[in-house]
Amino acid sequence: MGRAAIPAVFLAFAAMVLYVFITVSTPVWNKVTFFHIDVPRVTVGNFGTEGGTISYGFLGWCFNDQCSEKDLGYRLEDPVNSIQGVNINIDNEALERITYTLILNPVSGLLSLLVTLFGLLAIRGGRITAIFLTIFEGFTAVVGCVTLALNVALFKVFENVLHDRLQDVGISITSSLDNAEWLSVAAAGCLIVGTVLSLLGICFGRSSNRRRDISYV
Repeated sequence: MGRAAIPAVFLAFAAMVLYVFITVSTPVWNKVTFFHIDVPRVTVGNFGTEGGTISYGFLGWCFNDQCSEKDLGYRLEDPVNSIQGVNINIDNEALERITYTLILNPVSGLLSLLVTLFGLLAIRGGRITAIFLTIFEGFTAVVGCVTLALNVALFKVFENVLHDRLQDVGISITSSLDNAEWLSVAAAGCLIVGTVLSLLGICFGRSSNRRRDISYV
């Protein structure tokens, strides 16, 4: 496989770096978030809501300067209930449990690291090593795609449920997916492209060896 492995290894390393950014997202690093809610400041008589932004990350959430404890798996409605006049309960066990699937992000990052290390061996290895690299990186790409799907599904379902609940109390908010979702897209894309390049490296590397053998006849 030789030099053909270098782009695949580089892409696996890039995916690992992206998953590191995702793993240290809110509340560890507030620059990276999966989902955010813009809460308007509303004052009507003695009633008022504090404006600001609620952001969700891998280990919790932040509402302006107030952040949750860093823990895997958390209740998505907790920061919403900190808004004055809001007290909702999202009775959806599947939605609550799916927050634990965010652990797939660091798992995908670890797999990407292993692909990178194995790929460094494949650069000087033979065709068998290249085949194993392709299979391993392909498996990691599948895990990355599943991780991406769950990242998006979790917060899109929560967004729909949240808007339904807040309509009942007469509060309107704006919300959207955030940059951690795009990092997930980029990481999965790197792994897919890396797998394709590994496969091409096997095919064209073999063809190149055949042409070299013929030239010495």
